[in-house]
Amino acid sequence: MQGTAHSISQILPQPAFTAELRGACRARFLSCLSELADQTTLLSDVDGKARRLQGCAASGKLWVAQAYDLLASCEKDAAFVSIVKREEADVQMRARAVKALAAVRKLADQAKDSAVRDRARSFESLLLAALLVTYDGADDGEDLLEVSWSVDELTATGDVS
Repeated sequence: MQGTAHSISQILPQPAFTAELRGACRARFLSCLSELADQTTLLSDVDGKARRLQGCAASGKLWVAQAYDLLASCEKDAAFVSIVKREEADVQMRARAVKALAAVRKLADQAKDSAVRDRARSFESLLLAALLVTYDGADDGEDLLEVSWSVDELTATGDVS
């Protein structure tokens, strides 16, 4: 029904999903993502050489990045009802982590050395995974994001070795 307005009560399932079902769905989502992250894909490098990359789609984008982008786009959607509590501290922490993620991606794009690019890409993967864990509703996610606070310092100095 494209173009028709729905109220939130029309979109939400009736009866509402139980906490156990929501937890099982989150666990299954993360399990599928883990399986995808273990897969290797053969991609062509910019210089034409074939290269195997782990955890990437055929486009070269990390699966964990695609999963995070999906959740981020859902949260931007006005019709989306968040399953995650949005306390101000959590929102600020995610915002800082997203800023750090942008800095890491910029560093990876600008790096001329393939070793620096690979390290930045690895850190991007870890940071995205930590962001995804915060959507799981567990309290451990915020602790994982604390590592990203020094990213701005590292990228400012260029010291990522």
